Amino acid sequence: MVTRQRNVGRQLSLGLGEEVDVNVFGIDEGDQHGEVFTRRWIVELILDLVGYTPDRDLGAMVAVEPACGAGAFLAPMVERLIDSCRRHRRDIEEAGGALRAFDLLPANVELARKAVATAISDAGVQPARAAMFAAEAVRCADFLLTEHNAEVDFVIGNPPYIRLEDVPKARCAAYRRACPTMRGRSDIFVGFIDTGLRPLTPGGVLGFIVADRWMHNQYGSDLRLYITEGNAERGIITSPLRPWLGYFMVIEDNDEWNRVSAPRSSVWPADPAFNAATAADRAAIFIDRMVRERLLDAACVVMANRVTGGVRYTQDHLAFQAFAAAMFGRCLQFKAINADLPWP
Repeated sequence: MVTRQRNVGRQLSLGLGEEVDVNVFGIDEGDQHGEVFTRRWIVELILDLVGYTPDRDLGAMVAVEPACGAGAFLAPMVERLIDSCRRHRRDIEEAGGALRAFDLLPANVELARKAVATAISDAGVQPARAAMFAAEAVRCADFLLTEHNAEVDFVIGNPPYIRLEDVPKARCAAYRRACPTMRGRSDIFVGFIDTGLRPLTPGGVLGFIVADRWMHNQYGSDLRLYITEGNAERGIITSPLRPWLGYFMVIEDNDEWNRVSAPRSSVWPADPAFNAATAADRAAIFIDRMVRERLLDAACVVMANRVTGGVRYTQDHLAFQAFAAAMFGRCLQFKAINADLPWP
């Protein structure tokens, strides 16, 4: 799910006073810390949806990535920032405050800084100055426990998913004090939505990938109330469709796969459909049954000849044309359900 939010109220301060030293909570760098890695096309989609595009003067705006990891969102954001500066005749070094990123783990911070510095250096900035740009942009800090005094235009990313009961007690208590909407058995992504909304300018946008549980469960009630009280304008991409699952199998068209053989003896009797069938036929029968039983939405089984390069299909409904049509149909269905989105 992608969430687009607009803050139409004034900036709110977390009121924590000094920035909290996350080291007191004993961070374990070997832990995943709820990281969920994001594919590039999803990142690009979210950046487009929130309006973080190079046709705008991004160097005059401020964007925040609250849990940058190794830079799945940050790297494309830097690329768009560089492109925007070129279009608007702005020196990229003057846009140092246009991008802010946070991560708890020093290893992630190092990777993210390296990605930013490389992109800035490739844009023509001296490596030493590019490294300074990256060090200023990427901070080793806890986004939820950092005071955000300045207003921002974008908060974008894929926040971590961790249940609060799995967070060490000291940090859990600090999170609850910092994020008023994190109640009950909440997930910390609720805190990221809460904290991400508060520093937004009027008209600012938050774009996150999060599960939709907070829209239905009790622990999300305070966040829903905060949003519906006029602090944010809802614009949520969601879908009643279950995930689409397809299977694509390529089998070498050779004697071994085309040889008819008796099923191996076992404790359980073999399915009669496998008798007098080739290995390729058995694979196609098995996958076809998964489609018919709705375990798969579509499947394709291709027999490919290594010598001639030719392909054939054991069953017509497992051909690539049927597989592609099923994918295209799901895309049209999703587009129809979300017809209010600005589709290209």
